[in-house]
Amino acid sequence: MDKGYDSEKLHSFIREEIKANSVIPVKKRKRTRIIGECRQQLNENFDKKVYNRRNIVEAVFSVIKRKFGEIVKARKYYNQVKEIKVKMLVYNINKNVSVQHK
Repeated sequence: MDKGYDSEKLHSFIREEIKANSVIPVKKRKRTRIIGECRQQLNENFDKKVYNRRNIVEAVFSVIKRKFGEIVKARKYYNQVKEIKVKMLVYNINKNVSVQHK
């Protein structure tokens, strides 16, 4: 996520509810003090290499949308998730087949 999602509430949710590491850069503001325990820890231990891998993920999403369309046709949420998973599965199969033929 980019700096637009930097909030203590979101960092706490990601860490406590999802049990994952948040890799969202802390916004630079006029005040020097960073408010929030999660935001302070992230600011001290921010890994720019991990954050820059975000570009790879964004590129893959872009390819999937271009190849298979960005519209999800299913109406129910459960089926929408299935449709997206199928698109990702087909993308991975397509990529592996094309690598093996080289």
